Amino acid sequence: MSTQEPSRTPAPLALWRGVTKRCAYCGSGHLFRRWFTMVERCPRCGLGFRRLEGHWSGDIGINTIATFSLLWLVLIGGTLAMWGHINYVGLGVAAALVTFVFPVLFVPFAKTLWVAIDVIMRPVHPDELAPAEAASEEV
Repeated sequence: MSTQEPSRTPAPLALWRGVTKRCAYCGSGHLFRRWFTMVERCPRCGLGFRRLEGHWSGDIGINTIATFSLLWLVLIGGTLAMWGHINYVGLGVAAALVTFVFPVLFVPFAKTLWVAIDVIMRPVHPDELAPAEAASEEV
């Protein structure tokens, strides 16, 4: 076990990296094999992305919060924009698109954003980082 202190990534930087689908710890990209499939470890720093059992329930929560927030904005904003002559069909189509399409498109962003939040809440300990050779073999 290492006696080194955990390494803190500044919160704004970690969140920006999460929003841009990058490793919250080192900033590396290429974290996805396919749209829904994230690699186990960062190819550069070797940070394991499943840091605790049940880790990926957080990304579902982020996706749900983002989807409901966008749906609320579409419904309230659309209603206010069309006040007096509301197009219910158009508003319903927009709401359906937000409800069914946005969550699918947002999955990888929710995953990396959740990793960023986790790195902010629980700083990375040096023992969590694998050597670059080991990390690239798992990809």
